[in-house]
Amino acid sequence: LSYDIMFDPAFDFAAGGKLPGLGPLNQITGGNRMKPDGWSVRLMFKSKGHVSSYIYHQNKKQKFGGGKKSNTPVFIPGKSHHVDLYVKINDERQRNGAFSLWVDQELIFQQKNLEYRKTCGDSTLINKVLFHTFFGGNSIQYAPKDSLGNIVNTSAYFDNIYVYKGNHQEKSP
Repeated sequence: LSYDIMFDPAFDFAAGGKLPGLGPLNQITGGNRMKPDGWSVRLMFKSKGHVSSYIYHQNKKQKFGGGKKSNTPVFIPGKSHHVDLYVKINDERQRNGAFSLWVDQELIFQQKNLEYRKTCGDSTLINKVLFHTFFGGNSIQYAPKDSLGNIVNTSAYFDNIYVYKGNHQEKSP
């Protein structure tokens, strides 16, 4: 999955929120219980412009999705960024799935040994672009605020959205 994103110049990342990703026919999100044919891979914007993976996989230990967070801020309000996600689905009951993230052609992180699904079939392959963009968690700390602490409306803009087969950033993850 590849897309361009620009956050408003005054964008407050607050405690974070969700960004688009990929999923199977029966994706798992929202803290729902894992099912053998379900998984999802999305991104999260985090405070100060950091980015993290947000993956629901068969061996996650927490209720919600989890993953890796960038060491330094990646997103800058008012600047257009190019995002590339690579998802390699695992073989049945194997932990050989992978995920890679690039922002502006720079590899941010990779994750390997993932078991997205326990069962195989067409419905467990990448079937959907999960175009969810919102602030959250479920508390007021996730709401964007101005310098006085007032909750504000803000925007993120998307363009050049593509889904590719294979990894177009490098030959192998």
